[in-house]
Amino acid sequence: MSWINGTLSSKSADGRRSLGVIIILLLTSITVMLPALCFGEILRGQDALIHTRWQVAFAPVFWSGDIFPRWLPDLNKGFGSPAFFIYPPLTQMLAAVTYPLAPSAEWTSFRIAVSVTFAIFVAALGAFLWLRTHTNDRSAMWGAIAYSVAPYHLFVDTYFRGAFAEVWSFAPIPFAMLAVDRLSGKAHSAFLSLVLSLSCAVLLHAPSVLINVPVVGLYAALIGWQQRSLRPLVLFATAGAIAMLLCGGYLGTALTQVNMIRSVELFGGRLVPTKWLIGGGTWPDIPIMIMINFIMVLQVVLAIVLFRNIATGQPRTSMWRLSFALALMTISVVMTTIISEPLWSLNSSLNRIQFPWRFLSIQAIAIAALCAYVGDQAGRSSTPRRQAAQRSVFFAIGSMLVVNVALYAFSIESGAASGKARAALVADNTEPFEYQLGDIDVLTRRFPDNASTAILSGTGDVRVKQWRPRLIELATSSEGEMRLAIRQFSYTGWQYAQNGGAARPADLLSIDEPVVVVSVPPGSHRTTITMPPTQQERAGWIASLAGVASLVISIAALRRGSPLSSQRTTLNGPADALSE
Repeated sequence: MSWINGTLSSKSADGRRSLGVIIILLLTSITVMLPALCFGEILRGQDALIHTRWQVAFAPVFWSGDIFPRWLPDLNKGFGSPAFFIYPPLTQMLAAVTYPLAPSAEWTSFRIAVSVTFAIFVAALGAFLWLRTHTNDRSAMWGAIAYSVAPYHLFVDTYFRGAFAEVWSFAPIPFAMLAVDRLSGKAHSAFLSLVLSLSCAVLLHAPSVLINVPVVGLYAALIGWQQRSLRPLVLFATAGAIAMLLCGGYLGTALTQVNMIRSVELFGGRLVPTKWLIGGGTWPDIPIMIMINFIMVLQVVLAIVLFRNIATGQPRTSMWRLSFALALMTISVVMTTIISEPLWSLNSSLNRIQFPWRFLSIQAIAIAALCAYVGDQAGRSSTPRRQAAQRSVFFAIGSMLVVNVALYAFSIESGAASGKARAALVADNTEPFEYQLGDIDVLTRRFPDNASTAILSGTGDVRVKQWRPRLIELATSSEGEMRLAIRQFSYTGWQYAQNGGAARPADLLSIDEPVVVVSVPPGSHRTTITMPPTQQERAGWIASLAGVASLVISIAALRRGSPLSSQRTTLNGPADALSE
């Protein structure tokens, strides 16, 4: 394959070379996901089961015309779930794309595996496009492959935990850094890419946003330092603000309604971050403790080896780029170990990350960059020392692959057999405790024979005419007034009306039994029960519209070369030390 050796130089050859890399990255993504694709599900992990249950309920609602399902009425044994008032929706939307091709619940885990395969490919493609701006295509390709097979990314998140959303969170960050690189060129298109990348990050996985977006900000700051300009940092901050506005439709409820669920289950108990620090004692989950400690040591050693090989001879790589990779490794080591316990002990938004070892994700970025830089430096010379540097790239990627395979085999041996998620899904569709708004076992007894309604007082006939998310229609007939319990949790804003009349708030059965209750007068009536958009939802969508307007105005200003796009404020500091 002559394109790998760099012997073709025409534009046509460049196109074929890029296409060849894309094909290799796609085949790599499929290969590393073959176990999941063959089993039809992610190997094990509580998160895999959660996402599978969500997808079973989410996809049909999405394809029914609700492009942003928030309330999922069939989960929790039919009492409903508020999960997507709180949880980012984009990963479930991406998995739902293939729902018409395989709508059966039995194929749900396979559809998720396909989506995860695509996530790994998109992340690798982004890493390649970003790294090729600093290196040659071949070196960027090896960096992208390293990003794909980093053990925390591939094994822990994908196979061990089945953390579907966190796997997707790796995808937009290289595109964001590529956009930051291009802000000095066609600023309007780069700014658009940056806003969209940051928006996707917010809509994919909330805890990762608190790690990854500051990483992009650090990258923008270092570029600004190297250019002696505030421009990259100003544009990054502006893009971040617009991205938050664009995501208002989601953030409007996510930021205001978390206290309406059992949020202590999300940020308390065993999920207190200080319980998961390396060197801080025995973790609540010993297998993950062993794996994370091992992966941390491996990735740090590989980074040291790669740094050492870059240092051999005269480095061609910009010192500020090496500083960025070094900073990521340092931050990840500090934030995952007992050194950072005082920070995690503060009552701050940092605790929303839950697990400190999520900072291992930025090690994957650093190792990918180092592999590309080492490969690029080695490819410029045929000296034995430089060739040894090239071999260190293969050593790094090979070591990570071997560790992934070994940990995968260990998981199977320790009982993480395929089929557990599917069997559990068939047996029970209850969610994590934080999204159960009441005691489901107690409430189930209120509705014998899995009924959708229960007569609390009075007698009569009740028929369900329509049962959709946030919309239920009943036909009732009785000689006296009836009081009905509806098999839906009383979350927020449920209303009901008879025969198209004025709506009034629905009742709550009790604090211990939080289901919707309505009263029906004597005679025959059509009772419509709805959960209309909340004030937070409306405010969020208004913010999204404001974000669209802000984005259009910003792009127009950048196209015209406004002061924002041409700002060149000189910085004080050792910028020369970070120059090319």
